[in-house]
Amino acid sequence: MTEGNFIISKRINLFQLKSRSRLLNILLFLSTIYIFSMMGTAIQKLNAGPLTETQLQQEIEMAYGSSEILESKGLTPETIQAIQLIKDNVTYINNHSFNLTHNLMIIISLIGFTSILLMFTKRMAGFYLYIVYSIASLSSLFIITPKELILFTSVLLITVPSVIFVFLYKIGMRSAVEEREMILSFSEKVNLLNKKSKSLLSH
Repeated sequence: MTEGNFIISKRINLFQLKSRSRLLNILLFLSTIYIFSMMGTAIQKLNAGPLTETQLQQEIEMAYGSSEILESKGLTPETIQAIQLIKDNVTYINNHSFNLTHNLMIIISLIGFTSILLMFTKRMAGFYLYIVYSIASLSSLFIITPKELILFTSVLLITVPSVIFVFLYKIGMRSAVEEREMILSFSEKVNLLNKKSKSLLSH
């Protein structure tokens, strides 16, 4: 590579780095934090192992309170029933699907992280892989626990942010891919021009 080509290539790479939109950078940053947080939690849980029955009951009562405390607070029967469903879900995961839950979380997190890396380099494949990651995150609820233990609110808490992020990623990736294609096209033209120049000089 000649000195001129090296300078042009360097400028192209710098432009490609700078041209990533602020929206896309923010989305990638937030997704990376969330994915690493989920993966770290899963690894920590696997290393610690399932809780004993005593530890589980203490943790549940600290997090959600006992049935007597909930009733004394004047909560509606529907709210108490929803909290009890969450307790049953936590108990089921700890006692019956502990390893499956956290191993699946790690695998899904790796899919998500791969999609982030691809989108960081402005590859549309990363966006499609992120959709797979979002669907897998929702589907995992129905894999690790029986459907009667799944709270509708939990489904919404996963679905709504996923849909919003997919929509925003679509906007950010569309402009990023167009810029990347423009840069690659320009790079190809520069290389072609250099080849023609070398050919003329050789004659």
